[in-house]
Amino acid sequence: MNEVSLNILENSWKELDEIILYGFGRSAHGSVNQFIEQFHVPFIIDNSDKWIGKKYKGIPILKLNVCKEKLDQKKILILASGQALDSISHSLEKIGLKENVDFTDLLTFTSEWYWRFKHKICLDRVVVSLTERCTFKCRNCGAFMPYYKTPRDYDMQMLCKDIDLLFETVDMVTCVAIIGGEPFLYPFLDKYIEYIGEKYRKKIANIQLISNGSIIPSEKLLKLIKKYDVDIRISNYTRTVPYKEKLNQVKDILHNYGISYYEFDQEKWLNFGFPMEDVCMGETVEECRKHMLLCHTTCRTVHDGRIYYCEQAWSAEQSGLFKLNEYDSIDMRELVDNGNKGKEELIN
Repeated sequence: MNEVSLNILENSWKELDEIILYGFGRSAHGSVNQFIEQFHVPFIIDNSDKWIGKKYKGIPILKLNVCKEKLDQKKILILASGQALDSISHSLEKIGLKENVDFTDLLTFTSEWYWRFKHKICLDRVVVSLTERCTFKCRNCGAFMPYYKTPRDYDMQMLCKDIDLLFETVDMVTCVAIIGGEPFLYPFLDKYIEYIGEKYRKKIANIQLISNGSIIPSEKLLKLIKKYDVDIRISNYTRTVPYKEKLNQVKDILHNYGISYYEFDQEKWLNFGFPMEDVCMGETVEECRKHMLLCHTTCRTVHDGRIYYCEQAWSAEQSGLFKLNEYDSIDMRELVDNGNKGKEELIN
């Protein structure tokens, strides 16, 4: 293994105490807290009418054309992904800013800045799936839940060992996302939250639990979610599934317990590329580029001792619809055994 050499960011990023965050959508809610706690954030930029003019933890959310005069000599971290990231990058370049000099994306920042300037490994998002069971059966589910022939809950000891192995190599994670299926169906969810909360809460900027809001959590679980400051992300499917009354009950209970939650209305279906479809990336370089921008996300999944690069691909294999190869994951046990060389391998 060659020595790691990351030199994407200009050296002016080294002494960083202030940063501007750009993007306050779905991707940002898993990472925004880490940067607010670590850096001075004078304002957040977002161009959605949903957020403009509001404040998050006292920080104003402004539109780009309102604050662009304030960006001189500032460093900007883009918290969006996919096509939104591409669009934001172009908008910043149009006003004379340079990529990786004046602004950069979340993956580049977490991979390089912490390693190069802080000598730490930081992953921006790690996904943990607890169960193959769900309350819904969406035909083209991004996690392929309806296609598991015998849905099961994953072994609690294995899940705990996975998170232990992860933090033997990794120093910090921006967001650990707990998913299913529907994670509130997992019978040991309280024990799992308590386990990672007690052992690793200081190494995880944001623990996020992603639910469809169709199950009311127990009082014990609510207290643990509150204790370990777990964010609940609710995907609202009430446009197509009749459970609005139950969803409102869940939101009322979370509100009464003072638990932070964000609701995302699923206005349209997000197609991650169903494995039985004949998906063509395109014939030209530009067509391939546009295709890959649709999936510029970091959905790393940990499961049974391995880190998988793609959450959807892992789930497709688990459901029996797809077959991964040896290069689609890394053995965390080998990373641990290899010490510093293992850290370099993970960064690469």
